[in-house]
Amino acid sequence: MELHSLGGYRLLGAYPVLNSVTRLYYARPESAPDDAPATALAKILVPSQSQEYTLLKAQFAHEANLLRSFSHPGIPSLRAAGTQDGVDFYVMDLVQGVDLAVLLGHDRREPRALSKELAVYILGQLADALRYVHTFEVPKEGVGSVAAAFGQVAEAEPSESADAPASDGDEGGDDDGDDDDDEEGDDGDDFECLDVLHRDLCPANVFLSVDGDVLLGDFGSASSKWLAPEFTGSEAGHVAYKAPERVTGSGKATVKSDLFSLAVILWEILRGERCFVAGNELETMDEIV
Repeated sequence: MELHSLGGYRLLGAYPVLNSVTRLYYARPESAPDDAPATALAKILVPSQSQEYTLLKAQFAHEANLLRSFSHPGIPSLRAAGTQDGVDFYVMDLVQGVDLAVLLGHDRREPRALSKELAVYILGQLADALRYVHTFEVPKEGVGSVAAAFGQVAEAEPSESADAPASDGDEGGDDDGDDDDDEEGDDGDDFECLDVLHRDLCPANVFLSVDGDVLLGDFGSASSKWLAPEFTGSEAGHVAYKAPERVTGSGKATVKSDLFSLAVILWEILRGERCFVAGNELETMDEIV
């Protein structure tokens, strides 16, 4: 499969990924000069005949729809998404910088601590992005399952309000009979929390830009009311950052599960050590529980 451009973006070179399900490419707008640097990342879902491909398509579409709808400085913005030549893709902002795992030395298996001041700065911005995700609301008529395909190629600009997928669900209403309140929308009854959970919060998915911004990325394992339960994989996430209830399967992922992952990250930043790590995943799971 040879790709040169997607959704109005020229692909420049492969970005390293650790799985065979998706591919990432550095990209720039096709209208940019030939010597212009990459300003975006294009992510594609590798076509497959496997039994789990339907699941992967739904999760991929869900991730793109979340990024399309979010509008927060701590989350990369979606630029384009669609299906081109049978390939599902989306294009998002490229964060010029490093991920937190690199900063902590995890990539070289030489963990190191950061200063308390830097830890507070990173966790403050990360917690704000996570709060935004957990409390994200959409119009009630937009709450419904995301389709497992994109449809046609479309440019996507970050929206000021939620841009939810189409749904056949009932529209929310206001029974108080106050037409003025309905028009103003001040009572908030027309909106509903989407119950988004990241489910894979770890240093490798936290990005630090050269401008000093902290961004939360990789919503490929996220769950929400837009994703039907049958498409929500229970094994999602890096084991070393999973909450005990997720490791044992004794409970569903909740906001507290994401906060547990956040606490593990803080511990590792301050201690300069890995919190839960062993010879293999099973031993790591034993340490957590």
